[in-house]
Amino acid sequence: MGSSPSDYSWDDIDGSYMYKEDINLQFILDKEEDPDFSEFSGDFDEPWAHKFPDQKATRQLVRIFYGAVPVKKIFCVHVDGARHLIPLPKSQDDLTITPFEHKVGSILNYPLDKGDIRNFSFALNRAGITVKE
Repeated sequence: MGSSPSDYSWDDIDGSYMYKEDINLQFILDKEEDPDFSEFSGDFDEPWAHKFPDQKATRQLVRIFYGAVPVKKIFCVHVDGARHLIPLPKSQDDLTITPFEHKVGSILNYPLDKGDIRNFSFALNRAGITVKE
């Protein structure tokens, strides 16, 4: 939680983020060729995900690893033509994410936003998602 999004390197080919201070910590985006891809994949259809100019939204599973050990899964959604990758809010009625999910989202969006974290905040606001305190 104390890291900054700029503390991670991004590999677009592998779909991986690596923490520069400890390369054992990695975020891996499932790809279509991965055997477990179907666990959380395909189109996504909830009203909050269609509040963007490009209304296509797709599911994206992000796995957090420490070394070879899977630590956590974060279910996310690509919105606005994959311009943003947003952690899935808790429900359609209560559009909230945890501070941890917000941190993960800021890391995942850093390369997409060209280092401008305000773009991720803008996407959350547009979708109507808030961070649960």
